[in-house]
Amino acid sequence: MVHLRVGPRWGFLLALSMAMPLPVLAQEDTPAGKVHAVSGALMQRQKGKAWTGLHEGHSVLANHDLLAIPEAEIDSPGGAVRVKLLGDIGQRGILPVYEAVIQVNTNPKVDLDVTLDRGTVVFTNIKEAGAATVQLRFQDKKWTLTLRSPGTKIGLEFHGRYAASAYEGTRVEGRRLKITEQPNRELIALVATGKVFVDQGTKGFTLQAPPGPAMMSWNNLTDKTEIYRLDKLPDELSKEPDAQEKKFVADLCTCAHCLHEKALAKTLRKLVREKSALKQRFAVTAFGAIDDLPGLLECLTLEEQPDARDQAIMVLRAWMGRGPEQVEQIFNTLMKEKDLEPVQARNALHLLFGFDAHEQADPATYHVLITLLQHKALPVRELARWHLYRLAPAGRDIPYDAAAPPAARARAQAQWHKLIPDGKLPPMPRQPKAN
Repeated sequence: MVHLRVGPRWGFLLALSMAMPLPVLAQEDTPAGKVHAVSGALMQRQKGKAWTGLHEGHSVLANHDLLAIPEAEIDSPGGAVRVKLLGDIGQRGILPVYEAVIQVNTNPKVDLDVTLDRGTVVFTNIKEAGAATVQLRFQDKKWTLTLRSPGTKIGLEFHGRYAASAYEGTRVEGRRLKITEQPNRELIALVATGKVFVDQGTKGFTLQAPPGPAMMSWNNLTDKTEIYRLDKLPDELSKEPDAQEKKFVADLCTCAHCLHEKALAKTLRKLVREKSALKQRFAVTAFGAIDDLPGLLECLTLEEQPDARDQAIMVLRAWMGRGPEQVEQIFNTLMKEKDLEPVQARNALHLLFGFDAHEQADPATYHVLITLLQHKALPVRELARWHLYRLAPAGRDIPYDAAAPPAARARAQAQWHKLIPDGKLPPMPRQPKAN
């Protein structure tokens, strides 16, 4: 059962007028749409080649990745559908979504053909009259969305994450890692205005703006679709962005402008060392978005940037969630760039996968994590901290900086030992007293 999660992310998405990313398929250099507007940066690349910036009025090409941070709008070739891409670097929602990446495909049978690789998108029927059709490709699926009237809006979010138990499906053969598990990939859709018919090939159904069946979810592990009735849209969807929200978006746009720099990797390495937490988190997210894995792993080693280290863990976990090949690439990079032996690289992956329910119920897990707070490698200490604060929330008041001197780390480690003695499980967090 996929839990209904209507929260800050959808609020941020729709309150900013509903947005999301776009993909591409067809012959090289075939125009497949036009950029309507960009706030921040919109990047395009052919597979295996460098990213280039796009601006208002530029054509988007088939068979090219399109990446937007924080938002961009693209119109279909015939002007029937507008797709808005949105990325908020993971600052708003609880879901592992940081950037939007799509490809736009040439397909004369529909108004717009899009492959949704990851992230959040919103499709809007911008015709003067009549229905608009969108061919939506994701995972191994191909659905047709019919936006039945002008002004109809449907937002979709596609993300993936490995369950901690998937680590047991990894094995080392020589100097190569094999993984048999797939990440849990979820697609969530919400209709904000109008009605949308979803044709899944073997069956179809209608979603409509509340009241009614407004929301659906699908995941690859069950291949089942669940539909949810909403009596009304969440309150945050109708709220105007407040001053803090507007400032966040404006600052994020300023950060995103650096994506158009020619020496992109060098620019991001400089930006991630800034004192600003937003700049650090943006740069880390950008490393993951442009698939600069060495740059992303390097963020875990930055002694004076705790926000960058924290963001790097979350972005790495989301990056892994794209599929088995991502996990194998991390394993190979750890050996090549960090000179780890295969067993060490696999152990590092364990810290990225996390701990399943059985491990969380084992006191030995917490003993190991507390011991790792004094590990010689900063990334290992940071990962241990990250897990302890989440698995043992009663200890969140214990001050610990993975980059602090050994004596300061030892004091924090002693507090953790006191909170979770050897052979014991973490205490339950304190509950606030009732009035």
